[in-house]
Amino acid sequence: MYKLTKIQPINCKIDISPFLLGVARIFDFTQSLGRPGKLEPDEVDREALQSDWDALGDDMHKSMKTVMG
Repeated sequence: MYKLTKIQPINCKIDISPFLLGVARIFDFTQSLGRPGKLEPDEVDREALQSDWDALGDDMHKSMKTVMG
């Protein structure tokens, strides 16, 4: 299975495989995939905090798997 990536446009709310994202960019003639949406500063802060907590949770999960076996 392929690993889903979180490298995606800021206004995209789903996980997508890197291959499919590449295919989508080939056919994105308006270049709307790489253009961030118009977000309020509060929304940008919320997404940044969510990303930070997601990364922390992933690190904790990996650490617990390593320690617990």
